[in-house]
Amino acid sequence: MNINIKLYIIIIITLVALTVCNRMVENTLDPVEYENLISNYSFEKNDVASIDGWQVETNVDSTIKFSDDVPHSGGRWSVVIMAADRVMARLRTTVAASTGTHVYRLTVWAKSKGKTGIVNFFLNKTIRKSITILDTTWTLYQITDTLSTIDRDSLSVELDGGVTYGINETFFDLCRLEKQSKKR
Repeated sequence: MNINIKLYIIIIITLVALTVCNRMVENTLDPVEYENLISNYSFEKNDVASIDGWQVETNVDSTIKFSDDVPHSGGRWSVVIMAADRVMARLRTTVAASTGTHVYRLTVWAKSKGKTGIVNFFLNKTIRKSITILDTTWTLYQITDTLSTIDRDSLSVELDGGVTYGINETFFDLCRLEKQSKKR
């Protein structure tokens, strides 16, 4: 065989191998997209701190505040929920569940100064899963759950300052509740 033919065969084999490898990589990528169901997931509106879309449950005023301490890509503000002796504070947002069986993913960036905070994921009024916030630096926490829902079902995310003796502050940001959908 002459050198040009050998070179041509090597180039063809290389191109075929690259094409096969690219197809294998494409097939291993996540074939789903997620749609965020929480409208005010970063606790700000027009660069102003906001809890619009969230309901406050507290037994003492001023237990919910804002901080410019945010995770990477967290915008300008995070929300801080304080807990102390006999002080309870929570934020909750509720959305309608899609009818049928779906995979939901809840992610939240959080950190705690003091004891622990909590993130709860509800179907209607029943806690499905919880996360305890233990880290003192910004950490991404995640819950994934497959739910079969009917008309009038609701999903809620609750951010809780925790139960503590002493004082605890838990920071939350970029709270996303996402429903998995097929990639188009």
